Amino acid sequence: MESCGIYLLKNTVFVISYSSEADGPLLPVGPMFKIESMAPREIGEAVVAALDASSADAPGGPDAPSAERALITFLGAKRWSDVIRTMTYAMAERQSDAITALGHRVGQYAGLVRDGTSFKSSSGNTEDVGRVVLRALKVPDVQ
Repeated sequence: MESCGIYLLKNTVFVISYSSEADGPLLPVGPMFKIESMAPREIGEAVVAALDASSADAPGGPDAPSAERALITFLGAKRWSDVIRTMTYAMAERQSDAITALGHRVGQYAGLVRDGTSFKSSSGNTEDVGRVVLRALKVPDVQ
């Protein structure tokens, strides 16, 4: 399954492609996209591109600490604690042609856990994908 992380920080959306080695943890390996608008089409295009680059069988990617440092730097922070204080997070997953955005919250030990919300786009239309992502990020007034 392809997946990517979506971070909302100070009205900027960051979309990060995740990959893993077989049965390993998901790592933020890129590509990474920064969208300085709440336009559903732009967000949807970045999410689809990140999912296209995602791999569940990536050989020999970066080690977890290096990947996490690169992510924190890309998000414009110095520490993970700086990120979780102000961010909203969702994960997007694609199975077949359906893309599902899963809402998350900060859990124990500053980890991210699903909050029970999910929004599905079966159309593959990038604007629709962007809308379901914005809903999962809890952005108000998304149609």
